[in-house]
Amino acid sequence: MAPKWHWQKVRVKNQRGFHLAGLLYGSPRVTGQMVIIAHGFTGSKEGGGRAVAMAEALGTLGYGAFLFDFAGCGESEGEFRDISLSNHIGDLRAVFDYCRSSGFSTIVLAGRSFGGNGALCFAAMEKAVAGVCAWATPAEPWKLFSRLLQRARRLPGGILELSGANGQVLHLRDAFLADLAQHDLIQAAARVGPRPLLVIHGDQDELVPVSDAYLLAEAAAEPKRLIVVSGGDHQFSNHYQQAWLALGNWLTECFPSQASQN
Repeated sequence: MAPKWHWQKVRVKNQRGFHLAGLLYGSPRVTGQMVIIAHGFTGSKEGGGRAVAMAEALGTLGYGAFLFDFAGCGESEGEFRDISLSNHIGDLRAVFDYCRSSGFSTIVLAGRSFGGNGALCFAAMEKAVAGVCAWATPAEPWKLFSRLLQRARRLPGGILELSGANGQVLHLRDAFLADLAQHDLIQAAARVGPRPLLVIHGDQDELVPVSDAYLLAEAAAEPKRLIVVSGGDHQFSNHYQQAWLALGNWLTECFPSQASQN
């Protein structure tokens, strides 16, 4: 079993000069394996505590983890209204470069929902990414957000106001959709191969239909794996441990650590 590591708070500067708040779990002195975990659209690095618990579970298998807030989210600098898929990809570049310069030799991306979009696009560009797990991830995010933003109220200065979950009021720049249109997620999934790709989705996802998971998996080259969790919603509210198990099994099969071989 891997040793009990301690969490370290980290600050990483992105390409736009903003400092991203990160949490590092693991050490390259113990393992060169690292999983970068990218949160969803309105999420944060801790995932309400679940991302932290998942990272610690991966640690028992011998994998390090890096949790971080995208710019404009959580404790990172920046404004939420400036979020875009291109900016998420840039943030992943900064975090990936930090992990690689810290001594982690095998770096896997695990992205949830919109974070999965960023992970797929970045991996398609950066061949040093060892593999990708896309979790409840839209295959056609432009269509999804076009539908969601139909309800948005237009404010002066090119700002869209949208009511989110739990009474949240979200603001986005109207350039958000134009940026999304520049990225083809089906092609990005196809370009991950021959590196391993894992697609995890719930068949009761109320936001991103499970058909999106099939689109991503069908486009991808081998080796690929599609796990559809029966009863799973977008948050995997009552099924998150099944998703954790799928991720852990895939990691130990495709990127065996010293701990997983013992």
